Amino acid sequence: MYFCSFYKENGELREIIWENTNKLLLNDGYYGLKTGITPSAGGCLSTYFKKFSEKRFEMIEFILVVLGCASAEDRFFDSEEIINWAFQEIEIMR
Repeated sequence: MYFCSFYKENGELREIIWENTNKLLLNDGYYGLKTGITPSAGGCLSTYFKKFSEKRFEMIEFILVVLGCASAEDRFFDSEEIINWAFQEIEIMR
């Protein structure tokens, strides 16, 4: 849960509480971007991932966008699978 408070133009204090729906943010290297679901695109997720590669001695970064996932849960699973695959592939490239 996240909490924010601020003063509106009229001086009234407003407090907001919300829950983040991006489950990948709990994992190392995921910095998130945007989640969504639309009738035409299905479950969608854009993800920013950044992790240091011990094998390449450098930071590896990805921006990944998945569209048309069968469900809201699939967008997280699919993204994590693609990022894991890509990270492993880049680590073995020279």
